[in-house]
Amino acid sequence: MPARLVVLASGAGTTLQAILDACADQAFGARVAAVGTDRADTLAQRRAEAVGVPVFTVRLEDFADRAAFNEATAGRIAEYDPDLLVLAGYMKILGPQVISRFPTVNTHPSLLPAFPGAHAVRDALAAGVPTSGVTVHWVDEGVDTGPVIAQAPVPVQSDDDEDALRARIQAVERGLFVSVIGRYVRGELSWEGGRRGTTAADADDVDAPVPGGARPEAGRTSPSPGGATGRGGGTDQAVEAHANGGIVEGSGGIVSGASAVSGASGASATETGQGVPGGAAATDGSPQTGTSGELVATGHRRLRRALVSVYDKTGLEELAAAFVEAGVEVVSTGSTADVLARFGVAVTPVSTVTGFPEVLGGRVKTLHPHVHAGLLADLRNAEHAAVLAELEIEPFDLLVVNLYPFRETVASGATEDEAIEQIDIGGPAMLRAAAKNHASVAVVVSPDDYGDLAAAVRGTGYDLAARRRLAARAFAHTASYDAAVASWFASALAPDEVARESGWPDVLAAQWRRTSVLRYGENPHQRAALYVGEDGSPGLASARQLHGKPMSYNNYTDTDAAWRAVFDFAEPAVAVIKHANPCGIAVAASVAEAHRKAHACDPVSAFGGVIAVNRPVSVELAEQIAEIFTEVVVAPDYEPGAVEILSRKPSIRLLLCAPPAHPRGVEMRQVSGGMLLQSRDALDVAGDVPAGWTLEAGAPVDDATLADLGFAWRAVRSVKSNAILLAAGTATVGVGMGQVNRVDAARLAVSRAGDRAKGSVAASDAFFPFPDGFQVLAEAGVRAVVEPGGSVRDELVIEAAREAGVSLYFTGVRHFAH
Repeated sequence: MPARLVVLASGAGTTLQAILDACADQAFGARVAAVGTDRADTLAQRRAEAVGVPVFTVRLEDFADRAAFNEATAGRIAEYDPDLLVLAGYMKILGPQVISRFPTVNTHPSLLPAFPGAHAVRDALAAGVPTSGVTVHWVDEGVDTGPVIAQAPVPVQSDDDEDALRARIQAVERGLFVSVIGRYVRGELSWEGGRRGTTAADADDVDAPVPGGARPEAGRTSPSPGGATGRGGGTDQAVEAHANGGIVEGSGGIVSGASAVSGASGASATETGQGVPGGAAATDGSPQTGTSGELVATGHRRLRRALVSVYDKTGLEELAAAFVEAGVEVVSTGSTADVLARFGVAVTPVSTVTGFPEVLGGRVKTLHPHVHAGLLADLRNAEHAAVLAELEIEPFDLLVVNLYPFRETVASGATEDEAIEQIDIGGPAMLRAAAKNHASVAVVVSPDDYGDLAAAVRGTGYDLAARRRLAARAFAHTASYDAAVASWFASALAPDEVARESGWPDVLAAQWRRTSVLRYGENPHQRAALYVGEDGSPGLASARQLHGKPMSYNNYTDTDAAWRAVFDFAEPAVAVIKHANPCGIAVAASVAEAHRKAHACDPVSAFGGVIAVNRPVSVELAEQIAEIFTEVVVAPDYEPGAVEILSRKPSIRLLLCAPPAHPRGVEMRQVSGGMLLQSRDALDVAGDVPAGWTLEAGAPVDDATLADLGFAWRAVRSVKSNAILLAAGTATVGVGMGQVNRVDAARLAVSRAGDRAKGSVAASDAFFPFPDGFQVLAEAGVRAVVEPGGSVRDELVIEAAREAGVSLYFTGVRHFAH
């Protein structure tokens, strides 16, 4: 069983996100059981809810005193029986009611005991120390006085202000904190009633050699220059130790100047790759100083040499500033090199590294041993380091690459040659090389990650966990790219004979990206998540939520049914859906009127339903919906004031969704051991409009009745088969859905309509196999019916219509829905 974490957070939740990301990997061995906040509607809360983690809020102002607040907080934490309580930017001081009960860890943005309190970053800058850092510590009853578990340094730059230094500290903090949590989960750290217990692993860390030969005895702290000690010395002495490059010790972490040996991460030089000259790692597992005299024990690798080659130049200015500030050597290609040079980067052309010019119109630029050996050399391996030295090849610490826009080029209607020219070769090769070698190289594929990258460049680089996450993104990026190329070849460029005749390619290659983990699936014991296609097609999965609780699995299935139903109509329309079937559908001159008519069809079933609208939600409609318990409202827009009215209901989910762009498209349904594909059912053939129908019995109906029949025919497509739908005044009045025979579907529709059945019209999604289902409708007073026809017993049904005096139309089109 994974260890249970309860995380307390007050603000943006960036540290919480790092913990959630780590826990997403089952190998990490922990899960976030709950997130607690001290205020409502924080970004941290939203991050937790987005992945289905329970959230609780305990506010100090709701209690008479702090003791009562702490008792309540402890009670809520205890509900989740945590193995570890994690404070991730939590802005309340916890009392003994909490910290004596749960092992609790926190971080602090300085090398404690220096600069405790709320203004550590400001105080470090004011003191003029050359190095600050981050501390992970156990929480005791003091403020920033708990035993130190681990520390990592962050150099203070000459032009640092408070925000810049804090950003670099936070970048290091997240990796160190996750590393410490991982050690606790693996049993390498212990907690005894608020005091840190030393395991065998800890003893090894405490005894590890440190710069200058200092070796503290296990379980003791040694005096640092100026007399500062990890717990006994005051802030002044600790500041002096910082300034003098001396040792500031804690129970589990030692910091020497800009270096750190941490008992937290368990990372040796074997992990960091900074252990022996040339960047190769020590093989005995003992920390060693690197080529620059630095020793980083958190798995971080500094980013000193980068290879940058991107098609999308977004964000390069921000990245260039970080490269210049940190003195990173940058190797680059073609237009990327030109852009970086304009931003002040001293760029080394890749041709200088390879000794070979870019040729074939840029097709060959980086496909060279001096590039790929620099990316693939495992710097933990002394043999690899020796080969690099012998061949005079410099390793890379960082690769920044994004690929040619193949998918976009094909979508633009480009020619075959133009599309082929956008098949990237060198980019995927470099990405795969760097991602494979993530132990030694960080790889970044998206401009969205440049902010974190800039902080890592200015700080101590990425730790191993972060490099693994970046490598996973790189492999996903190349897999998506290859899938797009393979799909194009299979469907457009080189389809086999079956594909040419049927339109279905021999191979399906697609990638789906997880956007959220849902609270549960169709039932509470089922797990669930939402994925979106990499092709970027608009739809419900990409809808923007404006308000309310997170969407559930059932919310999505019902909302999808509602969204499809409402866009079967050109007029203002509203669909009310429950369990993927309509409670009511209507069209009218306004969406408010359409909603009143749709709701009136079955107000009992509409309770707790989903409402879809094919026009902007008006204030009038919002006022109506606000009076009814509704799970979800989805619309292409909301008029000013509508969201505010609906938001009075804290739980209602408000979605903003682009109208369906491709009504045809392709539908996929998984079956045991395989996948079914079909073109999406759409109301776009001649039989779907009254002008294409044939009158089989009775007199031609008037225009109003024909409009009702046309409405009913469009609406019945959204009903699960067997389906019968009764309508009047372009609104449903009775719906019979999901029955295994058409007679029962007719009976259900009539019973739901009640007195409204008399004088209504009816639509059937498929033919009547016998007259009995039709006769149920005729006996209820239905005056006109539309159905596909096509039964071998059509004549019997037509005769029944003639006898009943009911007008009967055939469409020649069926609209089953299963």
